[in-house]
Formats: sequence, C-alpha cells, structure tokens
Amino acid sequence: MFRLASLSALLCVVATPTLAQPNANAPSLPTRSGVFHMRLDADRTVYAVREPIQLRVTITNASGQYYAVTWAPPWQQCRLLVADGAGEVLVSTGRRGGNTASARNIVEFPPGKTLVADFPDPKAAFRSLEWADLSYWGYSLTKPGDYTITAVPELTAFGRTNNMKGAGPRFMAAPTDRSNVVRIRVVK
Repeated sequence: MFRLASLSALLCVVATPTLAQPNANAPSLPTRSGVFHMRLDADRTVYAVREPIQLRVTITNASGQYYAVTWAPPWQQCRLLVADGAGEVLVSTGRRGGNTASARNIVEFPPGKTLVADFPDPKAAFRSLEWADLSYWGYSLTKPGDYTITAVPELTAFGRTNNMKGAGPRFMAAPTDRSNVVRIRVVK
C-alpha cells in the first residue's frame, strides 16, 4: 500500500509541472504579430482571500484580412502572467478548466470582428459563460496583496483562401502581442 501511495504521489509531482507548460512535442507553428488584439478584464478590482477572481478574454481581428480561428475556452486561447506586488511572477499549477477545443470549433473572424471567449462552464451545469475563474488557468491568490495579470495569446488561426472555402497555412498569434495589464488587490 505504501509503495502504491508513494508511486501515485511521485506521478502527481512529476505530471503537475507539465500541465502548466505548452506541449513540447506539439508541432510548432509560425507566429504572426499584429493580427489579433487581446483584452483582459476582471469583474472587480478588489477580492477577499479565497473569493473567485473572474476574468474575461476578448479577442479582435485587428488586421485587414479574413481569418478563421480554432475556438476554445479562454484558458486555452491564452496563458496568464500573474505577478505579485514585488513583480515576482507566480507559477501556474496547470490549467484546470478542462479541454473542450476540437478541430470542429472553427470560428470565422472577418477584419474588425470582436469575440468574447465564452465556454461551457462545468461549475454552472455547462452553461455558456464569458467570465472564467482564475483557477481555470491554475492560479489561486491566497495571500493578501496587489497583483497584475496579463494574457499571452496562444490562439491558432489560418487565413481563408479560394473565396473563403479554403484554408491557408496555420499560425499562432505572436506571444509578444500581450493583452493589457489588469491590476487587482486581494484583501483579508
């Protein structure tokens, strides 16, 4: 029994860091900058310790070209950079919101179109919601203090060709095209 418990604990420790990191075996796609603009909003600026911190991700096609996007929940459209008041970047424990993306989730994205990254929330009987809990990205702010949160895009897209019937080469939004910085405070 002790060996089995130890093996399970070891597997959890070994597996946890990989959840927070992109898949190293995934084929790398080229990146393009300036195509999509990402905006991050918090539902409030002050939260009590252990109170849910709700975030909304809005994505705009900032280019003059027509694209299609592989649509997914917000925690799969971007990763977050969360820093404390001293500027120390916190480490995610791994995305916890579930995987609901598939190749069938293609959304047409004409120039200038803005979409909010909604998702079927398992905590709300899978109703479609726009506000996602920070914990879905693997963060829990349990210490009082000031924090900043920035979204780094991980959006996959492709251009439309052949009178919008074909697909051009796939690419990822450039990680340098980060969102605005959201500032929040956690109090006792």
